[in-house]
Amino acid sequence: MGRSSPRATGNQPGMIVSPRHSPQRQLVSALVVLAAWTVGSAAAWGQTARPVALSAPLAAFAQQCETLRYGTILKLEESLRGLKSGQVVTPDNPGTIRQAEADLKALRTRQRLVVPLLHFPPRPGQIGRVPGGGVYVEQVLGPNEALVRCSFHVTVIVTRNKQSVSEVVHQRPLFKIRGVPTAEWGASSDVELLGAFEIAGAERYQTVDGQWATVQVLKPFDMRPIEDYLRRQAVD
Repeated sequence: MGRSSPRATGNQPGMIVSPRHSPQRQLVSALVVLAAWTVGSAAAWGQTARPVALSAPLAAFAQQCETLRYGTILKLEESLRGLKSGQVVTPDNPGTIRQAEADLKALRTRQRLVVPLLHFPPRPGQIGRVPGGGVYVEQVLGPNEALVRCSFHVTVIVTRNKQSVSEVVHQRPLFKIRGVPTAEWGASSDVELLGAFEIAGAERYQTVDGQWATVQVLKPFDMRPIEDYLRRQAVD
């Protein structure tokens, strides 16, 4: 984690092997199931868990994760039926079926969480995964800080020939990321970042040409209180 490298085009932990444009690949790319949510979470960098009692915004975020979990279960069940019937074909159907069954078991028993993506426009308090699973490094500021860009794919409505049509545009806002080891990062490189992050307000910083600018701060978010909360909800 945090290793500077080209963005991976292969499989991430918890993903199911399948051709790039297959229904199975589309499912996995749409809803990434974290194989172990602690990977990339604040827990991985030694932060302590928060109390189990959640604020209203955190409880709403937990419910969003739970809704995504239910939706992912339904989609995986549908894909599993397709795999077993032969309607969905992968390079290794038996292995893919085993992985899908393991994913379903982990989701049903709440051993895994489905974390939503951060969305555009980014606002303080948002929690989620980094779009695309990685960032572009503009400048390394210190051992645990860097200026990075996240790539958001935003659907907008535009008028062409007097008709309204949808179009995907790419927004790449700048963030200051804090709390992630940057020793192996370099400027002008892509870095993989899995796990959950929180937009924790904004800060001013000095640019390389001596000017001052404002940027939003991105920090690892500890998912353990969310997991504990959801498990207690399920028991209650």
